[in-house]
Amino acid sequence: MEGIKKPKLEDVARLAGVSLGSASRALSSPEAVRPATRDRVHEAAQQLGYVIQGAARALASRRSRTIGAILPTISNPIYADFVQALQRTLAERGYHLLVASHEYNLGNEVDAARGLIERGADGLVLVGGDHDPRLGRLIEAAGIPTLAAWSFDGRNGQSSVGVSDRTGAVLATRHLLALGHRRFAVLSGPTAGNERQKARVTGALEALAAHDVACPPEARIEAPFSLKAGAGLIEAIRRLDHAPTAVICCSDMLAIGLVYAASRAGIAIPREMSVTGFGDVEMAGLIDPPLTTVRVPIAEIGERSARAIVALIVGEEERIIEHVEVELLIRASTAEVTPEWHASRTHVLKREPRGEVSK
Repeated sequence: MEGIKKPKLEDVARLAGVSLGSASRALSSPEAVRPATRDRVHEAAQQLGYVIQGAARALASRRSRTIGAILPTISNPIYADFVQALQRTLAERGYHLLVASHEYNLGNEVDAARGLIERGADGLVLVGGDHDPRLGRLIEAAGIPTLAAWSFDGRNGQSSVGVSDRTGAVLATRHLLALGHRRFAVLSGPTAGNERQKARVTGALEALAAHDVACPPEARIEAPFSLKAGAGLIEAIRRLDHAPTAVICCSDMLAIGLVYAASRAGIAIPREMSVTGFGDVEMAGLIDPPLTTVRVPIAEIGERSARAIVALIVGEEERIIEHVEVELLIRASTAEVTPEWHASRTHVLKREPRGEVSK
C-alpha cells in the first residue's frame, strides 16, 4: 500500500534503545546477545511490524538458521516428545526446525535428507546409526554437520547424543530374573534397519544367557510399532509351548497393547504374567497396572541434541559424543514368581479369553 513506510532495522534499534549492531545480532544470532537485549529488540521488532529478510540474511551469512530432523515415524508418541524438546531448544537459539519421517524405509530417509539439504538446512539430526550408505555419501558431499540422536554410538567418527539400548534391556531382564522368572518371550518391533531394536533384543538375550536361561527362537517375536499390534501378540504368546511367565517388550507401544489384551483375555498382570516395556511414554504410567519400563529421558535427548547440532554448525566442536543414562522404573506390571505359579502357567495361558481381543 502506497504511503506506508516499511520499518527498517534502524527503527528497531532506536525503539529498543540499542546500537544497530546489537539489534542485528539480536535478530540474526540471538544466542550472541544478552537475554534482556534480545527481548527488547524482539519486542520492538514486533511492535513496529519489522520482518527480517530471511533470504537476504541467509545469503549474507551463508546460513539459513534451519535444522532438519528425520525421524523413523511420527506416529510413536516418544518421537513427538523428542521433537518438542528439540524444537523448543533450537528456537531459543534462533533456529527453525523442519521435520521429515521415513517410516522405517532407509531409501526414504536418503530422499528426505536430500530435500532438506537442497532447502538450505544448516545441519541434520538423524535417529540412530543404521542408514543407507548413500546417505553418508550425500552428507559428505554436502559438507553439512550431522548428529545421530537416540543411540549412543559414535561409530565412524559420527557425533551422537543418546542412550545405550542394550544396557536398558539388560536392566529390565535382570529385574525379571531376580524375581525368579525363567521362561521368557521377547517382543520387539522390526529389527531390519533399526539398530535400537536389535540392541534391545541382543541385550535381553545376553542377560538371559548369562544366567543360563534360554529364550527359544519361536518366543522372539517381531511386530509393527503400534498398540493394536501389541494387543495382537497375546495370541502368539498363548500359542507358545514354552508358556512364558515374563514378557520383555522392546517398545512401550507393544507392551501397553499387550497388557490391555491380556486383561481382555483373562490373564492377570502381573500375578499371571509379568511384562516390561521400553521408553516410558506418558501412557505407560497410566494403564492398569502401570508398566514397569526402561525410562529413556526423551526431553533431555532432545535438548542436548539441539545444543550439540548448533555447536557443530557454529564450529564450537568438531565432534560430540554424549551418553545419556537410562533407568529402570519398577511399577506394578512385574512381580515375583512362585513355584505354584510356574506349575499353573500352561493352564493360564491356554484358557479361553473373556472377550474377543482386537487384532
